[in-house]
Formats: sequence, structure tokens, C-alpha cells
Amino acid sequence: MNKVTDFYMYYSITKQQTILDCTCGIGTQTLGLAQLGYKITGSVISTGEIARVKKEAEVRELDIVFFVAAFCNLSSIF
Repeated sequence: MNKVTDFYMYYSITKQQTILDCTCGIGTQTLGLAQLGYKITGSVISTGEIARVKKEAEVRELDIVFFVAAFCNLSSIF
């Protein structure tokens, strides 16, 4: 185990729930959590970062949903 998975286990977050990485950037945590089997959605304001993380997810054959969104607008999207 590691600190991230310990955190999710402590708060009873299961792999069947979807986690929102609301400022995913280039996807370091998003990709890592998806590789551990978590369902995850990523969002960030930068179209360039979204393009990069989508490509990385595709290379790793990970099923991750991504949105271009500003943090302050997330409540209208999710």
C-alpha cells in the first residue's frame, strides 16, 4: 500500500465510485489512480494539458473521462 491508496481506503472510497481530479494538469495522479483500477474523471482549464493527458491515457489503454473546465465552474458541469 501507499499513502494514496491508504487515503482512499480510510475514507471508504471504492473502485466502483468515480473520483474527480478537478485540476488534473498533465495527469500524474489521474493516470496513476486509473492504473490502480480507480474510476476517475479529470478536468483542467488548459486545452493543451487535456490533449497531453488524453494521449498518455490512450497509450496506457486507460479509460478516463476528461473535461476542459475552470475549477470555479465545476458545479455547473458535475
